[in-house]
Amino acid sequence: TARGSATPSSTRPTTRPAATGAPSTRSAATVKGCAAKPSACGFPDGTSTGVRAGVSLRRVPQDVTSGPGWAWDTRGWIAVKTDGAVVSGISTTATIDIQASNVVVKNVRVHQRDGMFGIAIRHGRNVTVQDSEIYGDPGEHRLMVGIKDIYADSVGTRLVRNDIWAVATGIQIDAGPTAW
Repeated sequence: TARGSATPSSTRPTTRPAATGAPSTRSAATVKGCAAKPSACGFPDGTSTGVRAGVSLRRVPQDVTSGPGWAWDTRGWIAVKTDGAVVSGISTTATIDIQASNVVVKNVRVHQRDGMFGIAIRHGRNVTVQDSEIYGDPGEHRLMVGIKDIYADSVGTRLVRNDIWAVATGIQIDAGPTAW
């Protein structure tokens, strides 16, 4: 979802097949009773996206400085340089900088005030970001880009059930994601 964006998720049009098989456009606002809680009608909202309920998050770098395939860079970001790395169960105010392939980022919270990128993908292939929250502060302190393909050459990116809000641009990927 994209809280705080120009088009909130509760009014974003969604294409669904009509009974005849032809696509029809509808939004949560046009389906009776869905504006208050879009997930009740199958649309994403804060209750159906982001870090899964019950997941404990460790703060980087305060509580933990490395994990399988990733490490805190003392210059101020999380460096993911190992193919097949899994970044999971963390909370940070720094960019997660992915420079590897087949990386999975899940159940992660990135909260950046005045940041450039929440998650930066550099030459990555088959990167999956799921069940995560990426956000800045509303107004002048919003994050520039939630998830960014830095060199516009990353392919096979999968984005699943992420809550991205208080950003100038939610997702900026050249090739397009393979899943939402």
